[in-house]
Amino acid sequence: MPDDELPASLIAEIYEAGLDPSRWSALGPALAAALEGGSAQLQVRGSDPTRLLRLVQTANYDDWAREAYRVEFGKHDPWVAGGVSALSKASHGTDFIPEADLARSGFYQDFLRRVEIFHVIGMVMPLSSETILSFGVHREQAAPAFEDALLPRVEKLCQHLRQAVRLTERLALFDAQASASLAALHSLGVAVLALTADARVLFANSEGEKLLAGDGALRIRQGRVTTSDASRAAAFRQLVQQASETATEEGRSPGGVLRLPHASGAAEILISPLRPATSALEPWLRGAIVFVSVPQRVSPAAAKLLTERYDLTRAETRLLSALLAGEQPANYAASRRLSRNTIKTQVRSLLAKTGHASTASLRSACATDPLLRLL
Repeated sequence: MPDDELPASLIAEIYEAGLDPSRWSALGPALAAALEGGSAQLQVRGSDPTRLLRLVQTANYDDWAREAYRVEFGKHDPWVAGGVSALSKASHGTDFIPEADLARSGFYQDFLRRVEIFHVIGMVMPLSSETILSFGVHREQAAPAFEDALLPRVEKLCQHLRQAVRLTERLALFDAQASASLAALHSLGVAVLALTADARVLFANSEGEKLLAGDGALRIRQGRVTTSDASRAAAFRQLVQQASETATEEGRSPGGVLRLPHASGAAEILISPLRPATSALEPWLRGAIVFVSVPQRVSPAAAKLLTERYDLTRAETRLLSALLAGEQPANYAASRRLSRNTIKTQVRSLLAKTGHASTASLRSACATDPLLRLL
C-alpha cells in the first residue's frame, strides 16, 4: 500500500460511524491496523482535560485505564500537549518527549506500561473554537518505533476522522433541535398538522391526533385530511395545495384561514407553507402546516381556580369563561340580554383584576397557563 493510501473499506467505516455514533467504538482495531500499530485512541477534548469524549479506544484501555486517564493522567499527557503546539501536523511521540525521558516518567511507569503503550504516532486537530480532536496509534516498548513513511497516511486518515466527527456533531445538534421542536409542538394548546400537498398526514402533535380521532372540525377520509363540513372541503383542499406549491417554490400563495362550525364555537384553521429549515428534509417533506384553534369550554375546576386567583365575582367568572371559549363580548351580551354598558363595566373590572390591557391578552395568558390546561 502506498504511504498515504487507505483501504476504501476503512474510509467507508469511518463515515458510517459519523452517521451512526454507535459504530465509533468498533473502529479501534481497524484504525490501529491502518497504521501498523497495536492499539488506538480517538478523543474529543475541551479546556477541562477531565471532560473528554472517547470515540475510539482499543481493548487495552480497560475500566481502570479509562478512569485513570480521565481523572489523572490525561492532565499530564505529553503527546496531547505537544500535539496542541503542532496542530494539524502528523507527529511521532518522540517529537515532544524523548524515549528516555518518557521511560522515566510517571506517565509511563504508572499508566502507559499498564496498557502496553510506548511508541505513538498521531495528530491533534482543531474541532471547534473550544475543542480539539486527538488521535493516536500505539506500539508497545518491545516493538520498533513508527516509520516516518507512515506520517502522510496519518494526515490523510485524520482528515477523514475530523470530517466524520463533525458529521456526528451536526447530526446530534439536528436531533436535539428536532426533539426540542417536537416537544414545543406537543406542548401547544392548539392542534398542529403537517400535510402533504394531497392532504396526507406527515406529522400531528398530540392535540392534532385528538382532533383527527374525534368528531371535530377536521377528520381523515380515505387517508386524507378533510373538513367535517363537506361544503368547506374543496376550499380546504385548495388552500393546502396552494400552500404546498409555495413551499416547493412553485407557487406564491401564503395560505389562508378557514372558519368552520364546531360544537363549542367556530374553529379557526390557519394553513401555511411548510418549509423545513434544513436541507436534510428536502422537497419530499415539504407541504402545508395547519394550525387548528378550537374554542374549549372552561371546566368547573378551571373556573373555580380563576375565581379564587383573581377574586372574581360570579358574573365576572361567567364572562371570562365565555371569552376563553371563543365568544366575543357583544355576542355574550346579546345571548344573555345584558346591556352594552353592563358588559363594558364587567370587562373593565375583569381586566383590572387580572392585570391585562385587553381581552386578547387575557385569553392568550389563560390559554398558555400550564395549570389551567391540566384542569
